Amino acid sequence: MPVRISIVLPIRNCEAEIAARIDALVASLPRLVDSFVEISPSEIIIVDDGSRDGTAEICQQLADQSDVIRFLRHDRPRGLEAAGQTGLERASGDVVLIQERDAQVNFADVIHLLRLCEDTSIVAARAESVQEPVTASLFRRVRLWGIAYDKQLGSAKETTPSCGLQMVRRSNLQRLSGPDGKRYRLEGRSHRVTSLQREHAAGTPRSVTRAK
Repeated sequence: MPVRISIVLPIRNCEAEIAARIDALVASLPRLVDSFVEISPSEIIIVDDGSRDGTAEICQQLADQSDVIRFLRHDRPRGLEAAGQTGLERASGDVVLIQERDAQVNFADVIHLLRLCEDTSIVAARAESVQEPVTASLFRRVRLWGIAYDKQLGSAKETTPSCGLQMVRRSNLQRLSGPDGKRYRLEGRSHRVTSLQREHAAGTPRSVTRAK
């Protein structure tokens, strides 16, 4: 049976960019269905944490115009973590993706977490892509193949702000909190990958991504 996915976006005071961010996310949803056979059409839950600008009005209009967008609102600021929890509690999907801060969703993190959730024993997971310098040892490895360091290889000079994305499987949470929950043992693991990617065009380096 296909798994329904809910994506929770906690936001506050972002009237200038929220419409573009939501439009980009809605446009990317068909890729999820195409990439994962066991995923059904998803929902996006926007949780406004007591914005004082026009964010709520814009989000309500987006929700009114779309079948996949739901809009929730705190009447006063309670924190983005609380907003994420509100979205989790109101989500209809079994697998819930929760953005940790008010930022654009990194679709690479979405794909990474959905691949993880193919393992039905996973209760929760987190991914965070960070643009940062590549290690010297990795540069040396590709340089041995005759790649010109100065002309062909580029690296990020500074670490850019990142945003974590959490994944929770609601059915496993319910099982753990049920009468037989004590029978299960939780185990934590971490995974880190650094990639060096090709340029799109000469002089325009792709970002280097580390997924946690």
